[in-house]
Amino acid sequence: ALVLEVIVPLNQDLIVTWSSATPRQQLARLRALGYAVFENEPTRLDAIATTIERLGALAGTSHAAHRRAEQLRAELARLRRTHEGRTPIRTF
Repeated sequence: ALVLEVIVPLNQDLIVTWSSATPRQQLARLRALGYAVFENEPTRLDAIATTIERLGALAGTSHAAHRRAEQLRAELARLRRTHEGRTPIRTF
């Protein structure tokens, strides 16, 4: 949960939240106060690249963000090729 009493006085341009960890009422309150709120919850590694691009667009750094997202996608593709055919390791 967000502590609005701490966030509001900081007067941020953008508030980044993890969707499942932030109560809807708090998000609605921040938006009602005029704050830009970026909700995100990537559940796959591939989604992190898209998140980088979206944050870059919001921050005015689209070109750099796109470049970094493409590097991440290439590295993930390389890792998939390297480990292709291996038995997956179960995680939590």
